[in-house]
Amino acid sequence: MTVAHPTVDELVDVDVSALDRGAAIHLLQQLLTSAVRLEYSTIAPYLTAMWSIADQSHPAAVSVRRVVQQEMLHTSLAANLLVAVGGSPPFASPTFQPAYPGHLPGGVLPDLVVDLRHRRAVRPERRTACIDSTRRGSSPARSPDASRSTSTMPTG
Repeated sequence: MTVAHPTVDELVDVDVSALDRGAAIHLLQQLLTSAVRLEYSTIAPYLTAMWSIADQSHPAAVSVRRVVQQEMLHTSLAANLLVAVGGSPPFASPTFQPAYPGHLPGGVLPDLVVDLRHRRAVRPERRTACIDSTRRGSSPARSPDASRSTSTMPTG
């Protein structure tokens, strides 16, 4: 069973001047619930990206780890604000867990499909070389060990 959640656009297009206090609080609760869902749904893709970098001490992995921490902070801030206005964070709801591949909650970037499939580890220095060589119009050379995965991401 799928429960429909209003899109962020539908919620922000409401004329709040026409709402009574109860309706305004309910709208705020819906917006904060959407924020909790959206922020939470970004954590798994960023963790997947981080774990796909073989060297976790590389600046790219460190940067993505910081993004993950920020998304976790955003999730908790939105959830705390929701509680402060009398709402209840949807963490225990059977429809809360995002599905991957899938779209972001709230209709945000509706053409984007977020996928967690892991193909192989990326060594940032090699990826940069591939990007640089493609910009020049040449095809990137395949290294002898490019087919081996050195990911620290759990499988299973």
